[in-house]
Amino acid sequence: MKVLISTDMEGISGVVDFSQTRVGGGEYERARRYFTHDVNAAVQGCVDGGASEIVVTDSHAFQLNVLYEDLHPEAELVIGAKTSHRANLVLETLDNSFDLIFLLGIHAGAHLGGVIAHTYLLPATFWEVRINGTAVGETEIATALAGASGVPLGLLTGDDVTVGAAIKLFPEIETVITKRAIGRTAARCLSLSKTGHLIEAASKRAVERRKQGEFTPWTFKPPLTLEIICGHSGVADKLAFCPGATRIGERQVALETDSYQALYHGLITFCYLGTLAMDPPP
Repeated sequence: MKVLISTDMEGISGVVDFSQTRVGGGEYERARRYFTHDVNAAVQGCVDGGASEIVVTDSHAFQLNVLYEDLHPEAELVIGAKTSHRANLVLETLDNSFDLIFLLGIHAGAHLGGVIAHTYLLPATFWEVRINGTAVGETEIATALAGASGVPLGLLTGDDVTVGAAIKLFPEIETVITKRAIGRTAARCLSLSKTGHLIEAASKRAVERRKQGEFTPWTFKPPLTLEIICGHSGVADKLAFCPGATRIGERQVALETDSYQALYHGLITFCYLGTLAMDPPP
């Protein structure tokens, strides 16, 4: 039983503010401990459920967030600076030999709100991302990427907005609500002790249920259209340079393909181009 745990930071226990999620932020080093705490709880649950191989991929920002020296001894860790080449980014090392993916510390898409909601880039750059006309967040994007390789989602953790949206689409998965959003940078947070127990138990159940044949891979069916509604026209100007991209509006760019893997790589390319057009902070 092989499990790939994809991690992000905004949905992690106790994380509510940019000072916790950005390198150099006043609370970043403390938040790294929260991050590693949630990761280790998920890994322990996998071990208890009988997983034979557990890979954790650090997917947040500069992708060097997990405290390696404190990592659970039964996990392998995929890390790499933001400048590194990671073709599958949030699911790096994924192939069809894996049995299950977890999405740990995920946040809601920009169109839904919740704690630090966004879809890959902040709303000022990517206001909304759509696949085949449906607004999506990072949950749907990653689940579909795994599903294209025949691997299902088993566990998702994050705030109540993120979890609520996920169970509407994937009602069979295990979930843990780490906090309840009050605003974009405020939440009612469970204690680390509480979330640790909940994540560990849910992780164990997910692995055991997968052994029994539960969970079904999910993905978008071709033909596929990726659409980005940008925060301003300057972003769309850059995205339109991507090979295969079509400018469909002042702030809208689309990409059509029959391969979900190609769509995902197109999205990552859009992200690279989008960062070039970010407005400087005030």
